[in-house]
Amino acid sequence: MTSTYKGLSSQKSLEIKTKSIETTLVPLVTQISTLVNFKEKPRSSLTTNEKTLNAINRVGEAVHMAVERFVSVGESIGNENPEIKSDLIDACREARTSGEAIKRITCVEYDNFGKPVCVTDRHSMVQAARGLLSAVTRVLLLADMVVVKQIISTKKKVISTLNRVEGVASFSEFVKLFGVYGTQMVDLAHLTGDRQNDLKDERRRSQLSASRTILEKSTMLILTSSKAYLRHNECLHARKCRDLVYGQVRRALDMVQLIVYDSGSTTLNTTPTLTLLLAKNEINFVKSLRQFEYAVEMLNASSTSTTKEQLEQLCNATIDNSQDFTDSVYISIEQREKVLQYHKKLQDQLAEIIKIISEKQNETLVTAIQTIQQIAREFRQQLEQMAMLRASEFFRTHDESVLLNELKTCSSSGRNDLLQGSTDRFREQSEIAIELSKLLRHISSCDQLQVSSEYHDMVFLNLSHMVC
Repeated sequence: MTSTYKGLSSQKSLEIKTKSIETTLVPLVTQISTLVNFKEKPRSSLTTNEKTLNAINRVGEAVHMAVERFVSVGESIGNENPEIKSDLIDACREARTSGEAIKRITCVEYDNFGKPVCVTDRHSMVQAARGLLSAVTRVLLLADMVVVKQIISTKKKVISTLNRVEGVASFSEFVKLFGVYGTQMVDLAHLTGDRQNDLKDERRRSQLSASRTILEKSTMLILTSSKAYLRHNECLHARKCRDLVYGQVRRALDMVQLIVYDSGSTTLNTTPTLTLLLAKNEINFVKSLRQFEYAVEMLNASSTSTTKEQLEQLCNATIDNSQDFTDSVYISIEQREKVLQYHKKLQDQLAEIIKIISEKQNETLVTAIQTIQQIAREFRQQLEQMAMLRASEFFRTHDESVLLNELKTCSSSGRNDLLQGSTDRFREQSEIAIELSKLLRHISSCDQLQVSSEYHDMVFLNLSHMVC
């Protein structure tokens, strides 16, 4: 962990990724803005009324006292955490120096006649303000690393206990260790829940929420799959099911660790697959269409705002992101033909706009833009209707409770012939659900729904492997 913290001290740009740090900085920014704005105001003379100067002096004193209290807490945190002590003490020293500079700049001075004097030194004030904000932000980010460390430490305990639970040879030993695992998971759930609520980035919040949900739902699966395997350790299917459950839990724990590290402005060496999943910010149909519509809208302001190549690239990206609809086996031939018609309409109208711009026929450009905007709206509505209609048909014609009861009954009665038919239907419905989830993801403009869909796809896939 030591090397993780060291990188923060040399950063020129300190990115704030949590709400708590941002909220902590707001009062300080407000007070500093008051001081900088006062120094910025032009004055007819070097003197001003004593009441105003005393007010500014009080603000400067308040900033100085707040920084002193803040630094004391920061130094205490550093003393309790050797990994960040050096960097944190340096940041606290910088904050204290800047706070003292602000106090000195805002102090009231008097001329030879005993009148208060406004020493106009905006450059010094701005310099001190920047130094203070930078130092305080560094202190907060370094202190936040303590929270990150606590979550990662708890996660490592969970992994260690999970490995021990997986390796037990008797059910009594399993029950004992499973109780320890449950207690540690509760601690991790509380810590990650607080972290989730603190994250500013909606996609990261959604990813952490999905991972926490998988961990919560997997607890009972660990119990049942391990119980089945310990009673029938000669059964390959029991072992496969148990291994799939443990694999799902480990992937979710790794994702939690990756998100927590990312939220703490630090780095972590991890598997390429997890890194790709974390970095993934899927551009679906709705997002690509919005980008295209925005580029077209900007042509109203200036016909040269977007190049021909850029317009064609955005149009092609929109069409490419609708290919999942034309490729889906669950979309009818008539619906597929409608999608292809909209592809052609978009391309033809864009070609017309490009021609108008090249020939400088500005009087017809507005009408052409309105036409392609109408086509884009209708295209989006068409795909939304297709996805929602197909999803509603699926949920109307498939009752998951009936199929799950069939699986349970056939498993309990030992009717392998009937069980195979039920597992085949479960696999088929899982494939349909995953395909529909992909289509719904394309018409969603909300990161939370997209992330939830991605994670539920993985859960469906894993469950289908367990059942089948």
